[in-house]
Amino acid sequence: TAVRKGAILSPTTTSAWWAKGAVYNPTFYLNKKDALWYMFVNCSEWDGGIERIGFATSATLDGIWELSDDPVSPLFVAEDSVYYGNVRAADPDVFELDGYIIMMYYSVIKFPYIHASDRWAYTTYNEFPYGWKYGGESLSPTKGSYDEKYAHKPYMIKYNNKLLHYY
Repeated sequence: TAVRKGAILSPTTTSAWWAKGAVYNPTFYLNKKDALWYMFVNCSEWDGGIERIGFATSATLDGIWELSDDPVSPLFVAEDSVYYGNVRAADPDVFELDGYIIMMYYSVIKFPYIHASDRWAYTTYNEFPYGWKYGGESLSPTKGSYDEKYAHKPYMIKYNNKLLHYY
């Protein structure tokens, strides 16, 4: 039986400047190194503002969650923005793969034309929860395609030694 606990993280209860407008689309990751739960979330400064990815930590899934002071997304988006201009990062999905911690995310790219894209970043166990590096696009839609407009909220799962990408 499910037990409703209410909001575990809210724009009205955080002091983080980058999450005052909206907090949504959580994904959870248990870091075995520090035995903390990490909840990666999509946030904005104001409702409808620029979206960023950040994280909160807790000792338990139903415990008190503390939001980080700064978002993590600029760390891997900035490297990529040299090529693509203003890139928005949102809707994280975090998991382990082949000795790395991977983050799938959705972004809106403005070059060579405005389109949606699912992308990925990676970090090492030693650098986690920071140190994210741009990995590439997991979905690169063609102009005018359904994916170009609707690629959103990526989710990956490893099944029978294959990586499956859902969105």
